[in-house]
Amino acid sequence: MSQLTSHYCYCRWLLGVLAFFSSCCISENYGSTLRDCAAAIKLNAKGSKAYYRSARALMALERLDEALDCCHRCLTFDAANVSIKHLVPDIEQRMEKQKQLLAEKERKAKETESENDLIELACAVSPKFLRKP
Repeated sequence: MSQLTSHYCYCRWLLGVLAFFSSCCISENYGSTLRDCAAAIKLNAKGSKAYYRSARALMALERLDEALDCCHRCLTFDAANVSIKHLVPDIEQRMEKQKQLLAEKERKAKETESENDLIELACAVSPKFLRKP
């Protein structure tokens, strides 16, 4: 067997091992999943499974922008990938929900700040009106 063929076989084997480990770790350790998928993508830049599993792990970590980026990268070379196509709307929906929650949190913070300002103002003004003539 030539050295090139041997290297090719090793790379294919390694891709399989990395894909197996990333699928095993997807439910337990997202950092390991991301590392395994990154290694698989370095070996095969068109590995749809690695992009899909990376996107799922990133979703679990609430890194939604990066998850969406993984999907778009995969779709550039595998436009027919049904799993990725189904994942994109889920990510976009979660991003929208995240934006709404952030907007609500900011609104409540401003409301609380306004209430605190009124309390401070009332405390500053009150002693003047409570003095006896």
